[in-house]
Amino acid sequence: MKIAFAGGPASGKTETLYGIRRRLNVEHIKDVVFLPEVATSFLTNQPKIVKVLNKEILLDYYIFRTEIHVETIVESYNPELVIICDRGISDVYAFLPQKTANKVVGNYTKKVLNNYDLVLFFENDTTGRNWFSDNKTRTHMSLRKIQKLNEATKRAWCEHNKNIVLIPQFSSIDEKIVYVANIINSYLERNIFLI
Repeated sequence: MKIAFAGGPASGKTETLYGIRRRLNVEHIKDVVFLPEVATSFLTNQPKIVKVLNKEILLDYYIFRTEIHVETIVESYNPELVIICDRGISDVYAFLPQKTANKVVGNYTKKVLNNYDLVLFFENDTTGRNWFSDNKTRTHMSLRKIQKLNEATKRAWCEHNKNIVLIPQFSSIDEKIVYVANIINSYLERNIFLI
């Protein structure tokens, strides 16, 4: 079972993921794996070859392939695991022009569109009034750019042909965490997260 937290920048994905992680029922601690956002890890600690070549498509290729391989390795370790991903591989279509994204994705197109059992798409507060955390996105992106990326991300993930659930904005992060935990519990038909 693979679940993706998707959405534009500053939509509360990562903070919600940390929040539901704290609500993990001890009885299910070995049943759930949380995968961090691969792109952030790569941008923070770029492989030397990427720094040397400084090629955007190479960086995106590494990010995309790493995301696929990490998810596949974890999934093959124990197919019964619930894998919750901060973002996912369909993001390549949101952050890159179509032609570049197709080059990065290559023969993986079907896998990209059918890779998750459940996608939770976090609606972005495009006014900027209800951003919850110290998200660095706010400090280096204009509100207009965040709005454009939010729309591009939504289009990319709406290509997903399984279960996509829109997560609306809430007045508090705690409300959002409880809402998301309830959705996952209902979908899995068991109380993995304490409410």
